[in-house]
Amino acid sequence: MDHKEIYKEAIGTLHDRGRQYGDANELFERACALYNVTVGDNFTPWHAAIFLSCLKMARIKPNPKKLDNYIDNMNYLAFAGEFVGVVHNDGPRNTGASMSVDEIEDGMKEIVAKFAPKQSTST
Repeated sequence: MDHKEIYKEAIGTLHDRGRQYGDANELFERACALYNVTVGDNFTPWHAAIFLSCLKMARIKPNPKKLDNYIDNMNYLAFAGEFVGVVHNDGPRNTGASMSVDEIEDGMKEIVAKFAPKQSTST
């Protein structure tokens, strides 16, 4: 597969994932909100995209012929480029705060209220 075919495959993957999971920014925001409530940190969609890119690069060494790692990495870097202008700060901040179970549960309720699909009450 040449580089143009790899780019084409990466774009196809983006379209497929978009249909399966919805808007990438909303998905990354949701994942980061869950992470932040759980860990008590300030992980942004930019951080998540960079982390996932690093994960894909780490997977290349043991299996360098698996094209999925290259394709996904290109997409994660594209997301990072998109997110950097919106949410970038100077790096992850560890708040050092330990969160109680009640604080985590309250945060989870906030996330659910913000991101969970609305349930229809009519049958």
